[in-house]
Amino acid sequence: MKKTLYFALLSTVFYNAVAAASGVQDLVPTGWNIVQKAEGDLNNDGLNDVAIIVENTDPANFKANDANQPRLNLNPRHLIIALQNKDQSYVTQSTQKQLIPSANNAQTPCLTDPLADAEPMSIKDGTLRLNLKYKLNCGSNYVSNNHYVFRYNGSNVDLIGYDSSSELHATGASNEKNAQLSVANTSFFSSDSSTLNPKLLEEQKNAIKNIWQQLNNIQMFTLDMLP
Repeated sequence: MKKTLYFALLSTVFYNAVAAASGVQDLVPTGWNIVQKAEGDLNNDGLNDVAIIVENTDPANFKANDANQPRLNLNPRHLIIALQNKDQSYVTQSTQKQLIPSANNAQTPCLTDPLADAEPMSIKDGTLRLNLKYKLNCGSNYVSNNHYVFRYNGSNVDLIGYDSSSELHATGASNEKNAQLSVANTSFFSSDSSTLNPKLLEEQKNAIKNIWQQLNNIQMFTLDMLP
């Protein structure tokens, strides 16, 4: 599961969809709802761009389950990024259809909604910040936090940063991964707090800046990579 989550960034694929909309609600496909929204300037023109996560509401995608989670919502979610024009209309820059998980998972019914407990999506300093939190509400106390940073480069959307941290509360084992793709650097930190005293653990965390590694032949994930 951890491997799948860590390499989720490798399946990040954006699709161009040029479309004008008079307002944010007009960006939403028929039969879909907005579940998260972030506003801010993505292209440094002083206008209020928008990123929304939308979810289908098809009743056929609600499945019965056991008493712990009586109904699973398996409706797909998309991430839509739109730039605002001077007349306050919007042009869709990209629609991402794979990265955002559905609220529930049929293979892992105990997995909670990855958006529910994560910090809300935001636009800050010209970048889009997206957070996904994976945790189980039965059988395990494993928690994984995933943070993505995207930047509009004038024509496409680049994935420029990725952070992942996970912890197994029962043992205190944890690991952290950080990739700054814009400068081709990555770091990794792993610890088991059940066997390390607090002082040593803090010293190791403070030393993380010393184990950055240069990534060779880094491949940026952008819209223009599509066939």
